[in-house]
Amino acid sequence: ATGFLVVVPAQEGRLEQVQSQVPDAFLRRSGEQTVIQVGSYQMRSSAEQAVQSLMELGLQGQIIDLATANQAN
Repeated sequence: ATGFLVVVPAQEGRLEQVQSQVPDAFLRRSGEQTVIQVGSYQMRSSAEQAVQSLMELGLQGQIIDLATANQAN
């Protein structure tokens, strides 16, 4: 798979906070941790814009590059 995921570390009450801005956000496993997937993007610039939007909400977004993430498995 190619593309970029934007995720936020999952914490108590965080999913509801994210879903108030991004209704289709959902929980997913990422290795050993659970994260909230905010979106999936083909272009890194779009993912970076999403991270910026999250930052304005006080949320720490992370970008996962699917091309390199899948090689780790």
